[in-house]
Amino acid sequence: MDVLLVRMRESGPTVWAALGAVFIAVLLRVLIVPRDSREPPYIDPKVPLIGHLISLYRDGARYFTTLDEEYNKGVYTIPIMGARMYVVGSPEWSIAVQKHWSSVDMYSLTARALKTLMGLNKASMDIIMHNLYGDKQETSDNVIFVLKDVMLKALTPGKDLDELNYNLLKNYEPRFNNLAQGGKPQKMMFWAWTRQEISEASMASAYGPDNPVAREPTLVADFWTFDATSASLMMPFPSIFARKGHLARWRFINGFVDYAVRGAYKDAATLIKVRAKESLARGIAIDQYGQMESNFAPGLLSNTVPSIFWLISRVFEDPALLVEIRAEIDQCIEEREGNKRALNVAKLQTQCPLFASVFFETLRTVSPLNNYRYVREDTVITNNKTNESYLLKKGNLVQLASTVLHARPSVWGKDADSFNSRRFLPVVNRARAGPGMDGKPIDPATPFRDANGKMHSGSFRPFGGGIHLCPGRFFAQTGVQSAAALFITGFEIESEPGKYVPPPFRNAKGFMFLSVIKPERDVEVMLKRREGFENTEWEFNLSDSSN
Repeated sequence: MDVLLVRMRESGPTVWAALGAVFIAVLLRVLIVPRDSREPPYIDPKVPLIGHLISLYRDGARYFTTLDEEYNKGVYTIPIMGARMYVVGSPEWSIAVQKHWSSVDMYSLTARALKTLMGLNKASMDIIMHNLYGDKQETSDNVIFVLKDVMLKALTPGKDLDELNYNLLKNYEPRFNNLAQGGKPQKMMFWAWTRQEISEASMASAYGPDNPVAREPTLVADFWTFDATSASLMMPFPSIFARKGHLARWRFINGFVDYAVRGAYKDAATLIKVRAKESLARGIAIDQYGQMESNFAPGLLSNTVPSIFWLISRVFEDPALLVEIRAEIDQCIEEREGNKRALNVAKLQTQCPLFASVFFETLRTVSPLNNYRYVREDTVITNNKTNESYLLKKGNLVQLASTVLHARPSVWGKDADSFNSRRFLPVVNRARAGPGMDGKPIDPATPFRDANGKMHSGSFRPFGGGIHLCPGRFFAQTGVQSAAALFITGFEIESEPGKYVPPPFRNAKGFMFLSVIKPERDVEVMLKRREGFENTEWEFNLSDSSN
């Protein structure tokens, strides 16, 4: 070795230059993505190798809108540090991707999340990976697919969903009735209240009275820290580089492990009981089941809770809209004995078209839920409108960018960047008039139609699309609309004298955008009961959806 170093020194700069060239060549081979002309067009970063990564951490989900405005590509490829990501930003291309659900799938990512985020051990992962890529995924005996079928059954309108809705609304009631009692004004931090109270009610609705956050309410704060740092926790060395989120995650997960070991799931809703039964029957250990079950909590909380906050905020910030919305909701209030009143949820969901439009428009503007897919095998996608085709290469991520889809002027019009409370009225009115819709709520994943009646399939994706359409959308719809409607009709809030000004959106940074936008900061409000409802004890009336 010493002889070699001496000879290198004697050879002068030539050898060092050669070694440097070899090192750079190897580095570039690793970092530069080999390109195929059949792939979607590449958009190169302005700073070589790391430019896209820097822009995503700086601009967050808005970066995709910037790229769309600059390049106007419905689908494109961005190279990032030796890897590539396919970004889909047009309805036609999103439909093209959805058709290939078996080769461009989400279950690979679900399995990875269970290992990386929830920390499942090798024995559990072996069970989870068993037949994950069966020839016919829809009939696979894999535990992920079994639990997917359990979810579909329980969350489709019927008795199991009625049970969840009933549990949720009953848990809402005391939380609203405790506000500004006796007509006395009350100061509170609005986002903190929404986050804590709605989270606790949602957890109780599914996991029962002895759920993890009922035992330890501070786990709610841990969940929201975990939620805010989930993208960082997917990266290497999270205990070092995302320590706050790492510790919060494990406190939250351990709460579920304790829940499972105690057998508290036996008093949960039918959905959770069956999930536990099927998981344990396939060999998942009881503590590992608890860790797995903690992965379901984001589906209950991450989108529903902030959606309630923003729906209420949208209505209260516009005094004229507040008057119109209250006129609709007030028709759904039923007088009960004494000072009791009930909000009829069935009427709310079927006889309040403007409120429904505002609900959908809120989701459009606060849901940059970029859906992720993993390319399991080389796949050719075809745009049926233009007949263009592109190759998606095996081993790469696809990002269906709702950030762009929900703001495309060709779909939403010149006011796509604005909140238009009446934008979805054509959708609502047409759906209400449809056959068999009498007395039934509108499917929240109904495709958007513009004022001319033109349908824009694939453009509205707060609940995903295709075979991966969120099964919990009806439960979320009831939870969001019921909570927001009761708050709007029963209370007044001001953040400044005589008005309510909502906080700005928080710009989620990174490259994974998995949930509804959160507020940049909390807002202190003065809350009071609405005139005429100072001493009202509120209830919800939920009709049986199977009748």
